[in-house]
Amino acid sequence: MTSRVAVVRFTRQDIESTGAATLPEFFRYMAQNGYSRPAGYMASGAQYADLRGLGRDTHLVTINGRRTLPSANNVSSSAFDLNTIPLPSVDHVDIHLDSASVRYGSDAIAGTIDIVTRRALDKELDLRYATSSGGATEQRATLGFGREDSGDRFAATLDYFRLGDLLGSKRPLSRDQDYSRFGGDDYRQAFAIT
Repeated sequence: MTSRVAVVRFTRQDIESTGAATLPEFFRYMAQNGYSRPAGYMASGAQYADLRGLGRDTHLVTINGRRTLPSANNVSSSAFDLNTIPLPSVDHVDIHLDSASVRYGSDAIAGTIDIVTRRALDKELDLRYATSSGGATEQRATLGFGREDSGDRFAATLDYFRLGDLLGSKRPLSRDQDYSRFGGDDYRQAFAIT
């Protein structure tokens, strides 16, 4: 008897079409991961998936079908930091929606995430630079290379990523509570005036 498990596959083309720069950023586009926290939510900078809002340690992350260990910055739970895998080295992501706890244990109550890496890489250089008004520059340089000889494969990705801060005080909408310049109310007062 075989059981069918609901699997959603996000191909390399799907990943690139979002414009995401990191794996956690790509996960924000997934309907199955509707409870993602913003970058900087954890003091360590770690970012986790949260399938169905059941918690960051209720799903199992595998890489090429092999179970991952908890990230060093969060050994109190079995959560895996998605920042440890550079997005350019990902071939596709499979989300197993049904509970796989019978097969994998209590780590997979919300399902499993299988991150499949690219098997063969040509020499590849990817440069990315983005900025927004008020700061927050994003810089990424990725060098990928690989080789295949008589059935043996080797692939490596070198990745540099830096994301600058974007302070609310630098943006017109969030620098203060006076929204009258946008046609709204001025909320800087301690008491409402009617």
